[in-house]
Amino acid sequence: KQALTAPNFSYKRKKDILALVKSITKSAQIRNEDLVYSEPESLRITIKTYIDFVRLKDDISSFDDSLINYYRTYKVEFSDGDLVDLDEPASSKLIKSMSNRVYKTRNSLVHSKDNDKLKYTPFHDDKCLIFELPLLRFMAEQIILKTSKIIE
Repeated sequence: KQALTAPNFSYKRKKDILALVKSITKSAQIRNEDLVYSEPESLRITIKTYIDFVRLKDDISSFDDSLINYYRTYKVEFSDGDLVDLDEPASSKLIKSMSNRVYKTRNSLVHSKDNDKLKYTPFHDDKCLIFELPLLRFMAEQIILKTSKIIE
C-alpha cells in the first residue's frame, strides 16, 4: 500500500512495477497452491507495526539497565544474532537488526537438532540465553497488549 501510494510511484514506469513485484515476491510465495509468507519478513512487519522502541527500552532498563548496553555490544553467541542498539531512534536499520536477532535466536532454539546450522546447546548456552529472555518478554507483552481484545 505504501509503495502504491508513494508520490514517486508511477504505474506507467516499468522500473516501479518491477520493484513492487520484487517486493511482493520476496514477502509471499505460492507453494502447493497455498500462499506462504516469509517468516523473517512477517517478523519484521510485526516488529515495525507493534513495537514501541522507546517503551521497550524503558521496560528493559527498568528490569536491568545493563541489558541495553549488552544488546548493543554482544551478538547472541549460539545463533550469531545481530547487535541491537536501542539508543538509536526507530528506523529500518533497528527494525531489521531486532528481527534478525529474534529470528536467528528462535531458529537456533527450534532447530537445535540440525547439525549444519548454528544451534542452542542446553546447559552450555543457558548463560547466553538468559540475557535474551527480557527482550523477548517485553516485545511479546507489547504485541499481546496491542492485538488482544477484551472478552465480555
